[in-house]
Amino acid sequence: MKIFSNVRWRFITLCLTVTTLFTAIMGVPAYAIDFSETFYGGQEIAGEDLSVYSSPQWTNKIGTIYKFEGYTVLLQEGPSGYLWVEYSTPSGAKRGYVKIPQDELPGRSDGVAKVTTNSTVYYGRTDQVGKYGTYQQTGTVYAGEVVALLAKNDNWAYVEYNTTSGRKRGYMLYSNLHVYNRPGYLPDFYNYDNEGWSEYISGRRYVYSGPTSLYTQV
Repeated sequence: MKIFSNVRWRFITLCLTVTTLFTAIMGVPAYAIDFSETFYGGQEIAGEDLSVYSSPQWTNKIGTIYKFEGYTVLLQEGPSGYLWVEYSTPSGAKRGYVKIPQDELPGRSDGVAKVTTNSTVYYGRTDQVGKYGTYQQTGTVYAGEVVALLAKNDNWAYVEYNTTSGRKRGYMLYSNLHVYNRPGYLPDFYNYDNEGWSEYISGRRYVYSGPTSLYTQV
């Protein structure tokens, strides 16, 4: 009788132990996978209106990237026929999935970077001395924000970033960026080997912060 009681007590103890362990495991919160260290992409301009969805199952549309609007590719998933992207909205940057043909191939000349510290962005490379002079500020990019890296010279980077009024391009310190997929070669600034020229324009012209009229008007 005593042997039977001991066996029963051990069995109950074992069951309680298993239950406790199972409860502890189930009580651990699930965390979303962090894809940031696998960011791959850069800057793109939409060739047509692109519907943006909350997942690659295309069940919940969350917005639209319009033709000629800029956006940032964050993670390429070509075989599945979609791209994970970030784009501007009046309420701030959003991320989502767009259907797109498999035309994103390795070997980009731009990259994706995270801002490591709050940084001022300028309309031109702004050295206090030398031939570049001092340019007006376009705005600020904040720590943790993602930007598309377009070009680099010395410790200056040319980036495209999101604002509530649309996409902007500007110049900031390269040392304030953590670059994920830095290509072997980044383009030079357009005026690095070319001083450009002056031109008289008659009448009134709008100036934009990027290469199409859907960028912020400056």
